[in-house]
Amino acid sequence: MLNTNQTISEIYCKGRYSLDGKIPCKDSFSYLGKWGDKELVEHQNKETEYDSKHDWWVGFDVSKKFDNLKTKIDEVVDDRR
Repeated sequence: MLNTNQTISEIYCKGRYSLDGKIPCKDSFSYLGKWGDKELVEHQNKETEYDSKHDWWVGFDVSKKFDNLKTKIDEVVDDRR
């Protein structure tokens, strides 16, 4: 069950890893939304289709800069109340 109180984040694909090293996401996938959104599930499914013993997907991460900006905006809004 998804948490409907989730905040919006900038979520990006970390790419793939192979025996030769890290490979950036070929789509440069970045998404502004919530964990579990359809777009993320679709991208994950596409990436994991290509997993093998020599090349595998490493998942998603969130943009720390975006989260820091959201926090600062929330602080300003709270100060004005």
